[in-house]
Amino acid sequence: MLDTNQGASKRPTFKQVLIPKGSAPTSDGVALFLSLLLKKTACREEYREWGLLVSIHSDLLKQVVGRDYSLVIESAIKAGLVERNDSYSTGGDLSPQGAFTKSYRLTDNLRKADFEWYELKRARPGKSRVTTTDQVGRKLAEMMEDVGMTDPDLLTSWDKILWNSIQSGEFYANRCEYGRFHSSFTGLSKVARKRLVLKSTGEILVEIDVSCCQPLLLWAKAAEGMTAEERSGFEPEYRSLCEHGELYSFLTSELLVMCKREGLSHEDFMECRENIKGELIRMFFQKQSGMQRNQLTSVVYDRFPGIVDYAWSAKAFDHKDLSRELQRMESRIMIDGVCSQLVEDHPEIVLVTVHDSILCTPSCFEAVELEIIHQFRKLGVKPFLKTNNEQYRCHQ
Repeated sequence: MLDTNQGASKRPTFKQVLIPKGSAPTSDGVALFLSLLLKKTACREEYREWGLLVSIHSDLLKQVVGRDYSLVIESAIKAGLVERNDSYSTGGDLSPQGAFTKSYRLTDNLRKADFEWYELKRARPGKSRVTTTDQVGRKLAEMMEDVGMTDPDLLTSWDKILWNSIQSGEFYANRCEYGRFHSSFTGLSKVARKRLVLKSTGEILVEIDVSCCQPLLLWAKAAEGMTAEERSGFEPEYRSLCEHGELYSFLTSELLVMCKREGLSHEDFMECRENIKGELIRMFFQKQSGMQRNQLTSVVYDRFPGIVDYAWSAKAFDHKDLSRELQRMESRIMIDGVCSQLVEDHPEIVLVTVHDSILCTPSCFEAVELEIIHQFRKLGVKPFLKTNNEQYRCHQ
C-alpha cells in the first residue's frame, strides 16, 4: 500500500499496510489478512455496523495472504483478532443456497474504524483486484485510475481506509452474480463522494441519483405482463410518488397518523422515521414472517395493497428472490444500459457508479441524465433524479 512518506504515489511493491489499531499482528501474513478484512469491512454498512460476516474466497486469500493462508487465519483466530464461520458449500444439488465460501469478521474491539500502519518485514508486489471481465465492467474499472479527491485528510476513518486502497492502485472491482458493479468507490460515503475529482483535469464529479429506485423498480416488476389499461390502474398513487421522489416523505406522514391512531409512543415513531427508506426496503425484502411483524407493513398495505401483495407472493419460495430480481433489473438499467451506451457514444467519458447513482463531470451531466431517463422509460416509468451539487439540477 502507500508509503506514508510518499503521499499518493504508486509503487510496484509496498512495505506498509493498514491494520486495525491495537491488533498487534505477530507476522506479515496476519497483518495482510487483517488489512484485507479491514478494507472489506469498510465497504459495507452491514459489515461495519452490524458485524455481519464477510465472505472471502480462498483464491483471494491465496493471492493476498499467501499459500499458507489457512495457517495464518488460524493464528489470527487464536490471537482473538478474527472470528470465522466454517460453513461453506461448493454448490450442487444438495445445497439449496448454492456455492458460498467461509466467512470472517474482525472482533468487536477491532471493528471501530481506528487504524494504524504496519511495517512489513518483506516488501510485497502490488496485485490487481479487478476481476470483472465484461466489456463495460472493465471500462468502468479503468476509469477509476483517473479519479482523485480533494482534502482526503478530512475524510472519516472508514472512508480513509477505502481511499487508501483506491489511491494506491489496489482498488477492487467486480460484478456479482446479479450483475451489480461493486468497487472500492461503492463503499465511500456520500460526503466523501462530494470530494471526488478527475486527476487529469481537476474537474469535480457530480452525482446523479435515482430517488426511490428500488420501490420504483418493484412497481415495474409487479406490472410486468399487464396491458396498458391494467398498468394505468395499478397502484397509480404509489407509482406517482416514486416518480416524483416523494414516497419516503409520504410514508413518514402516514406512519405518524398510524402511531397517533394506535397510541404508539413518540419513540416508536422517531425510531422508524429516522430510517424510513431502510425500513421500507427491509420490509419489502425480509422474510414473510418478519414482514408480518414490521409496523410499516400495515401502513403501506392500507394505501398500496397491490404492491404489498406482489412483494409477499414474490417471496413465497425464497424471501431473497425479490431483492435478487430487483438488483438484476437495476444493474441491467444502470450498468448494461446507461453505462454501456454512454461508453459507446462518449468514449472520453469518466463514470463512477454506486448502484443506483452515477458520478460524472459537469460537461457530461446532461448526457448521463438523459440516458438514465431513456433506460427507465423502457420499463414504462420515469425516474426522479437528484444531484449532490446545487449548481446542477436535473430536468424532471
